[in-house]
Amino acid sequence: MFASYMRLMRNPSTLRILLGLVFTRLATPVLSLALLLAAADKYGSYATAGGVIATHGIAQALCAAVAGRLVDRGHSGRVLTGFLLAQTCAYAALLVLLSTPVPPSAVIAGAAAMGLTTPPVSAVLRSAWPRLVAEGDLRTAYAADNMTNELMYVAGPPLVALSLEVVSATLAIGVAGTAQVLGCLILLRSPDPARGHMFRRPDAALPPPKGWAAVAGPLSHGPTAAVLAVTVLTSAAFGALRLSVVAACAAFAYPDASGYVLGLMSVGALAGAFLFGSRQWRINDQRLLFALCLTGGVLYLITGQVSSVYLVAGLVAVIGLVDGMRTGLQQVMISDRAPDHWRAETFSWLNSLMWVGYALGSALAGRLVSPAGAVGAFTAAAAVLGVASLVALTIRALRDREFV
Repeated sequence: MFASYMRLMRNPSTLRILLGLVFTRLATPVLSLALLLAAADKYGSYATAGGVIATHGIAQALCAAVAGRLVDRGHSGRVLTGFLLAQTCAYAALLVLLSTPVPPSAVIAGAAAMGLTTPPVSAVLRSAWPRLVAEGDLRTAYAADNMTNELMYVAGPPLVALSLEVVSATLAIGVAGTAQVLGCLILLRSPDPARGHMFRRPDAALPPPKGWAAVAGPLSHGPTAAVLAVTVLTSAAFGALRLSVVAACAAFAYPDASGYVLGLMSVGALAGAFLFGSRQWRINDQRLLFALCLTGGVLYLITGQVSSVYLVAGLVAVIGLVDGMRTGLQQVMISDRAPDHWRAETFSWLNSLMWVGYALGSALAGRLVSPAGAVGAFTAAAAVLGVASLVALTIRALRDREFV
């Protein structure tokens, strides 16, 4: 089970790349929580703080696809460097705004600048993995990529809590910025692995897309659009699940248990990502994606019917396991199916649509939960995953068709 990971780690360049990922991925959860706390402390309003966080998230989602297209059309190292310089300036400006008497609109504008200048690290690296590792290690590389993300979301909030014992939330934002800069510099200075180049120049042999395809990018490519549609739906189910778990724990008179239950989901996701990358699956990708979406839907239905917080915790951990496998699979499917001239942009869309789906699912669950529990929200999330499993069945039929 460990052989594929040991093979991946034998390359010192791969280890350095993963180290850079750890720092850049740590910056996101630390920044999100520290910015929320800093804005709430400055203005004494969680509504204002929520507006700051929402603005940052929306700006980041809107910018991601543009950044991905720039990576596909230009030298990715230069694009990453340009965004890093802009984000460093945005961090400095935000720290000044949080430390001086300015109206909330100024901090919101600073948060927007932070989001718009986020370096497209994930788009660059995830589009580059097929060139950096052997074909047999590709699933393992994406799994390791996902595990760094899950680990940092588990470790980030406690690190913020510990740092607040020593420094203010504003300074914790500076720590996030330092991690972002350090991680990007490690990636930019990583030696080229023997099998490829992380920072490639545009391939002149690739014909530029024309017409509708030039505007819509990967959304005009049938199989790619279908995988992205599955991403929106599964992310919506995930957003509904988080809120449903909080409501269910409150209904069982264990409101403080929700954090531990959601932590178990992250542990399950780590295990799922590891399991996915540890072997070559005999079932084809489309059928595996269908099975994982359908299994997740069944688990959501069952979770909505149980009457014990311990059973909810156990089921949520299994849901995390399934989600961890599915997330890795979706990245492999995008890598296999996205046209080369849209590869980085497709991974940028993947990230943006995950946030869109998460927001939609959270909003849906918010209307369905009640003091009595979250049966309706769990059921709705299961239905969304059912639709996702049906969309997964269309991926093979679409093949290389472009929507015109």
